Amino acid sequence: DVALSAAPGFDATTAYVPTRDGALTARDLETGAPRWRVEAATAFAPAVGGDLVYVVVSGGVRALAAGTGALRWQRALPGTVAAPPYWDTGWLILSFEGGDLAAFRAADGELVWRVSLGAIAHVAPAPALDNLYLGLDDGRTVALALASGDTVWTRATEGRATGVTALDDQVLVGTSAGELVWRVSLGTPESAWD
Repeated sequence: DVALSAAPGFDATTAYVPTRDGALTARDLETGAPRWRVEAATAFAPAVGGDLVYVVVSGGVRALAAGTGALRWQRALPGTVAAPPYWDTGWLILSFEGGDLAAFRAADGELVWRVSLGAIAHVAPAPALDNLYLGLDDGRTVALALASGDTVWTRATEGRATGVTALDDQVLVGTSAGELVWRVSLGTPESAWD
């Protein structure tokens, strides 16, 4: 009965719903029945994965047990988060105001790397193989080495990215200019863009 403060996060059985009264509520997808509720005011959809729910709160990020809402870990953050958190295969990725991007080990919140990109990644990153592909607000698509955050390649597009999808051998980027561009042979900057 309370308005949402952001979009919910989901797993196979549960919606994790942030509300304007400063709470995060887990609801059964089939029945809508509440499973748990915790105080966790957020302006972003939570990320969900590895049996944890990741929620950005004032000054930090929390990992909650998906089944109970119990706090698993909490970390202070060195800046203001600018986009929803993103989880994939053991990584938690956060984009900060000012253009920094940070990768945390999702199991315990340990910072693995942080890089300055000079622009915010508002759209969800796209991991594939050893790289993380990002569409930045300044019209660049960037490939980073997932293990280190090192830049593999950068490509300018017309307009900012509205979505990025990475497959094993290509990355597709939709842009605000109405273009769909893709790159094949992802590992090298010389590979073709169409």
